[in-house]
Amino acid sequence: LLYAQEQGSRLGIVLKTNNADIFKIYLTSWEATMANDLKPLFLGENAIQPGAEFKSGVYKEVDIRYLNFIDSTLAIDYALVGDYFVITTSKESMYGVIDRVLSP
Repeated sequence: LLYAQEQGSRLGIVLKTNNADIFKIYLTSWEATMANDLKPLFLGENAIQPGAEFKSGVYKEVDIRYLNFIDSTLAIDYALVGDYFVITTSKESMYGVIDRVLSP
C-alpha cells in the first residue's frame, strides 16, 4: 500500500497470518536484521541512527514496535492487528493502517 502524508508517500504491507502468536516470536528475532533486510525494498539509503534499537508503543490498544531513522519522518513500524501483520515506513502510516484494519 501507499500512504500519502505531508512528508511524502510511505509504503506499507498488510498480510494475513495463520497464527499471530507464532508469527510474533519470529518478528522479535527478525528485529536484529529487519532494517538491513528491508532496505532494498522500501527504505532506500536512509541511515539508522547509531545504536538505534526497536522500541515499543501502543495505538488503539495495538502493540507497535518501531525503529526510527535519522530522517524523523521515516521508520520501520510493525504490529500484529488481530490476524494481520502490518509493516509501514512511518508512524503516521501505521496509525492510518491500524484505523482501517480496526474499522468495521
